[in-house]
Amino acid sequence: MDLPRRPTVLFDREVEWRDLASFVADPAAGVRIGVVYGRRRMGKSFLLEALADVTGGFYHQALEDERAPALARLGQSIALARGLSGVSIALPDWPTALRALAEAPPSHAPNLVVLDEFPYLLARAPELASAIQELHDASRRRPAAPVRLVLCGSAMSVMSRLLSGQQALRGRVATELVVGPFDFRAAAAFWGVAADPRLAFLLYAVLGGTPGYRDLLGTGPGSEGDLGAWLAAGILNPSHALFREADFVLAEEPAITDRAIYQATLAAVAAGKRTSGAIAAALGRPETSMTHLLDGLARAGFIERAEDVLRARRPTVRILDRSCDSTIPSSVRTPVGSRLAERKMPGEMPRRASRPASSAHPSRRSPARGRGRTRRRRRSAAVPPTWVRP
Repeated sequence: MDLPRRPTVLFDREVEWRDLASFVADPAAGVRIGVVYGRRRMGKSFLLEALADVTGGFYHQALEDERAPALARLGQSIALARGLSGVSIALPDWPTALRALAEAPPSHAPNLVVLDEFPYLLARAPELASAIQELHDASRRRPAAPVRLVLCGSAMSVMSRLLSGQQALRGRVATELVVGPFDFRAAAAFWGVAADPRLAFLLYAVLGGTPGYRDLLGTGPGSEGDLGAWLAAGILNPSHALFREADFVLAEEPAITDRAIYQATLAAVAAGKRTSGAIAAALGRPETSMTHLLDGLARAGFIERAEDVLRARRPTVRILDRSCDSTIPSSVRTPVGSRLAERKMPGEMPRRASRPASSAHPSRRSPARGRGRTRRRRRSAAVPPTWVRP
């Protein structure tokens, strides 16, 4: 089976391309469904548009619209794809729309159909998943042309719920692909800093592997000495689009309604609380109440829980998305950015000078209670270290 060649404009994503290309190139008859999802700015739409271009498929990006305008816009897209410019195909309901999408042109076998931003359509048409189920099952009962229907979305909980429990598409999805951030090496090559491992590490510690951030930040810093000014002009600048990314990223997830408690949970994890008991203590809540919160964050792709190989039933929690690292609130990022903008770092990130033993504060020789208060006061006054030094 010959797979479509990956275009050169697509950076990395060899595994994702191979999986999707294999799914599309499979000549089996009937409708087969693929689900693609991941956080925003991961390059899902770019990947699927490239796949549709290479294979001659149909790509449609939905808008957050009501049912009738959404069907009318889809009818216009179908007409345009068939060379009927200036007209629209009437689609009274979603079963009719899906049957129109499944009509493969004679020159294309199998026929690829991509519905991007699928949660927008589902929000106004809850029967859409059942209509897709009907189309899939009907194609299995009688001979039908090969159609590959790809549903894509950024609302992680909505997309993953399509495959769970008693949902209509449970057991009918042939491919499930989660498009995540680049790993450290791919991110270093993407930013063009692979030759400088220390700078690559610092960039990855701040930005992670989200490829869409480069569209907003432009080229990366030329050297480690330029990193402070680059951060101050970018994500630490209050007028920059990414300055409040951690505040807004939770709003993208429709399943998360009480943002305050979820953001506090993420802040506790970012501060080093790795177990449900430690997180509950930091929030002042009973540990039994953490299951719902942690499950919601895990389904949305913000955190992951890993089982401890030495202790049964004691999973540890860590943050998956660097944009969700709430260690530095917006009120702290502004003074940090101002200080970084005023200096050019001489070859390495600034480090806090250690205090000589002879100048130790007298409170260090006080009883344990005094020492504890001093250490807590010093830590709270210090700039959060994650963003100012490795």
